[in-house]
Amino acid sequence: MERSNPVPPSGFPEFQCRSYCKHSARSVQQVPQVVETLANYIRTNLNLEGLFRVAPEMQEAKDLKKYFDTGRHLTNPERLHDFSLHCAANVFKMYFREMPEPLIPSSYYDILLSPEVQQMSEQALIPFLAEQLQKIPPVHKVLLHYVLSFFTDVVAHSNKNMMTASNISIVFAANVIRPQVDTVESTLALPRVSKIFELILVNGSTWCHLLDDCPTQV
Repeated sequence: MERSNPVPPSGFPEFQCRSYCKHSARSVQQVPQVVETLANYIRTNLNLEGLFRVAPEMQEAKDLKKYFDTGRHLTNPERLHDFSLHCAANVFKMYFREMPEPLIPSSYYDILLSPEVQQMSEQALIPFLAEQLQKIPPVHKVLLHYVLSFFTDVVAHSNKNMMTASNISIVFAANVIRPQVDTVESTLALPRVSKIFELILVNGSTWCHLLDDCPTQV
């Protein structure tokens, strides 16, 4: 049975393509405000065990989405601290899952998951991934760099939060590397997707040296 990737709920326009692609008239060299705000909040306690793994109450997550949707993150930024960090991490993941076009566009899914790629050595795979990531749209590239930088900070505290690069990849990779339509095959391929994202994350510090027009600062 096939299942189409979910369309972002109409009640949460902050999570729709508009806020990602247009950034509310922000520069292409900047990341979506939702992502930046949540990442900065999560950074206040990167030692929190279970970060990105512990699920919040469903209503709390809905309320946090509504907080961004109604623009209260602009008019009442202090309100964000009423939400748990586990909720912020969950909504951070949700943002990427609900993007109509994945962070790494779905047109690259079959390329990255091809049998030929799976047979590559890690030494050969790194420049291959760089070549593919070089082709993604600039706005995706900027956000990818931001995400990798953020998760590098998370992993740096893995002795406390238990979120190693491998664990981050297990819980996050499927949100950013996914096909246009979910299938049984794509579900079975999730371990391979995680391994690819882990390799991207572990080598994150090298991508800006390999990619064209990558921002020097995020």
